[in-house]
Amino acid sequence: MSSSSVQVRVRFVTDYEQFRIVDSPFAVPNKLGRHGLSEVINHLLELKESQPFDFLIQGKLVRVPLHKFILNNRMSTEDIITIEYFPAASLSDESENIEAPSWVGSIDNSATVVASGCYNGQVKFFDTENLNEIGNIQAHEDPIRAVLAWNRASGNTSVQTIATASKDQTVKVWGATGGAANYTLQATLPGHMTSVESLALWEAEQNTLLSGDWAGNVFAWDLSVLDANNTSSAANGGAKKKRKNSEGDAMVTSATELKPKFTIKAHGQSISGISGASRNGTVVTCSWDHSMKAWDLSRQDCVATVVCSKVFTSLDVNNSNNAQADPTTSAVLTSHPDGKVRLWDLRV
Repeated sequence: MSSSSVQVRVRFVTDYEQFRIVDSPFAVPNKLGRHGLSEVINHLLELKESQPFDFLIQGKLVRVPLHKFILNNRMSTEDIITIEYFPAASLSDESENIEAPSWVGSIDNSATVVASGCYNGQVKFFDTENLNEIGNIQAHEDPIRAVLAWNRASGNTSVQTIATASKDQTVKVWGATGGAANYTLQATLPGHMTSVESLALWEAEQNTLLSGDWAGNVFAWDLSVLDANNTSSAANGGAKKKRKNSEGDAMVTSATELKPKFTIKAHGQSISGISGASRNGTVVTCSWDHSMKAWDLSRQDCVATVVCSKVFTSLDVNNSNNAQADPTTSAVLTSHPDGKVRLWDLRV
């Protein structure tokens, strides 16, 4: 007899009183998976509107037909199998969606603001509590590929800072001290010869911004000079000139131009992710060239390389500094075009 035509005895249990059914064993085809089991529960409850459910057996989500689940977990078909069920969670609530004027190329947040960079060159700002829009700037004429938000210490004050990277081959730094709606351009960072794809702060070096481009280069920028320039400008009563674009958004036409502290050829293709938050000051980069690298940028040396069969599209690094309290201090998460997230141990 085919395994898909066999019936197994199951008992359904739930913590949701409104969806509770009689606590008696049922015989169901072992070919049923999550959707088939949902139909069984909906039929027994006689629901007018179909309700999708998720199912647990021995604490594991059911994502394959029952006969495969039983085989994979070495369960006996002679026993009554207890299946816990509960309402399936929706992946998103469309009522809470926020419409963007164009494709969103990047998003980041600080303690005070969420920033999204769009393909029309605009950055929109949202409060961190309710995601209400609180401002926007026309940062570039070309698509924004990366945005970075943080609070930068400047003397005795904290400056809400945004860095934007664009296909126009530039990085720009924006600052605000009077609220997220009042960002002004503080510096333009030219030098890249291709689209700038990723941004990060190098936390081992205060006020150092890192940018990675399409050609595989990493640039390091010293932002501490901005504090000196701002102090000088304030003493002279100066202000940056502004104009309006066609949509009425403020655009700054004069700002400091910085030169990079140094550049390195990090990868053979686009740098899709960069992080300067790892322990011991190590910087981690990943690329479309199928590699991820750890760097000692103080010596501009690559100290570790891992290779994957798939392209790297982004990364995130555990920035905990307490190895005893958190054994995953060297863990790196990466994303890939095959839809998988991979976990790496980059101990150097």
